[in-house]
Amino acid sequence: MPSSPLAAPCTRIVTAEFTRGDLSSLVCHPRCPEYMTLMMRRNLIRAADITQLVQARSRRFEVLVANKLASVMAVFPAFAVTRLPDDIRRAQARRLLDLIGTGHLDVHLIMAEETPIGLMGPLMMFHLHEGGAIAASEHNRGVIVHDEASDYGRLHNQIKAALGRSLPPVQSRRFLDEEKEK
Repeated sequence: MPSSPLAAPCTRIVTAEFTRGDLSSLVCHPRCPEYMTLMMRRNLIRAADITQLVQARSRRFEVLVANKLASVMAVFPAFAVTRLPDDIRRAQARRLLDLIGTGHLDVHLIMAEETPIGLMGPLMMFHLHEGGAIAASEHNRGVIVHDEASDYGRLHNQIKAALGRSLPPVQSRRFLDEEKEK
């Protein structure tokens, strides 16, 4: 892990061992480097920080899998892919399809008419091998780990609500295959 202060809050998450991770977001997760670079440029992050942040964040999924994460369920709107510039849309669809192919990622796309209104930022719930969970959310200043037990139920319910509005993995994969070819 880089020593960037922006990457530091992830240390607890990246070094734990998980059985499953649940991600729910209005933006695509996991993201390809091209997608992350575009987002960071549009969010006025200093150019000097973008390369380091993209390198750290683009490896998160692989680091989690290396730490024995069995699977990740990612739930996000289809528009997080379809509204990207053509070259980045294709790169993002390929990245997701590659990760789905590893057997460690299930993608559930939410179609436009089902987009959850209350979802403010990416939510993550990591289920630990020894039991329990780590709940986190990602914000402009980095990842926040929620240590309050009362947050777990609320965040888990938000993830379940988004999942309830989404397509199954097989249909989501077909959708991504089509986006990759456009």
